Amino acid sequence: MLVVIVCLFCAVALTLIALDLGWIQFDMAAAMVLGENIGTTITANIAAIVANTEAKRAALTHTLFNVFGVIWVLIFFRPFLSLVQWIVSLMNVDAYTSLVYGISMLHTTFNVINTSIMIWFVKPLAKLVTWLIKDKKPTKTFQEIQYLDYGLIRTPELAITEAGKETIHFAKIMKNGLEYLDAAIRNSDSPEKFMEYREKLVKYEEISDKIEYEIIKFLNDLGREGLSEESKANVRSLIRICRELESLGDSGESISRSIMHMQAYGRTLTPEHVSKLSRMTGMLSQAYEDMIWNLENAADIKDIKNAEIDEQAINEYRDECREEELKDIESKGDAYFETVFYLNTLNGLEKMGDFLINISQALVL
Repeated sequence: MLVVIVCLFCAVALTLIALDLGWIQFDMAAAMVLGENIGTTITANIAAIVANTEAKRAALTHTLFNVFGVIWVLIFFRPFLSLVQWIVSLMNVDAYTSLVYGISMLHTTFNVINTSIMIWFVKPLAKLVTWLIKDKKPTKTFQEIQYLDYGLIRTPELAITEAGKETIHFAKIMKNGLEYLDAAIRNSDSPEKFMEYREKLVKYEEISDKIEYEIIKFLNDLGREGLSEESKANVRSLIRICRELESLGDSGESISRSIMHMQAYGRTLTPEHVSKLSRMTGMLSQAYEDMIWNLENAADIKDIKNAEIDEQAINEYRDECREEELKDIESKGDAYFETVFYLNTLNGLEKMGDFLINISQALVL
């Protein structure tokens, strides 16, 4: 029967009919309803075969939820049936009708009690399902979209989760771009080596534009009808984060372009300038790490003190470097030109710190 019946509501309805016609007894009907709660979850698992990892995990969670529920009910089967019959007796219906009411109440009571129990085991259940269905190893190159699945558009909550993963992937790509920016600064005295990293930064800027467009388009395609207020807030937050990440890509390319212009005038940054700028990129790297950690733990974080500490350190170091440079500006003579480019680069790096703190702020505002 369970092979033929794939819709839970149909299965329960047919069980009620069989009980009403006297083909089966109440305890057998109760056992069938419990079995139907497990058997009909096969529908979700079949549908998830062609879906992504998160959809497969959701389907398996549905199955395990009902399996664990049926196990505890079978252990307390008789007391559970007595509870259901007692609830039905409070309705003051005749004995014949109470059988049908009993099955309906059994189904409702099972789901209410099982949910009340399993709600306390959400995290262990999530860990179990994650262990059973592991993430697929990425087969695409780093610049490609890895998590967005338009098949999830009709299930917005899952779609938003996937968009969140894609945003984290986006952030990690932009952190890789920072490494190329640091290398470009350190090799600014070697036009050939510099151009190698400059070309990578141009590529990363193009990649950031593409990923920002894809994620925001995906989120916009979700529409707003049917979304909870919390989900709408999450969508707004993700869109803001994507725009800030794209700005980071623009900044890396812009700074490298400024250095290229400096080279065109036959000028280079001094070793002292390079050392200070590299220290700044190191501070930005730490800010990236904390920002990515905040994104990965967005559901649990209560504040963004880590990001605020990074932002304050970057601002203070920028001010320190600028004050030191301005004190000596009159004595630099021909080096005035390098000073201007150095301060512009310093400000560009500090601006990247602003984008990073904006991302973390988007998680808690």
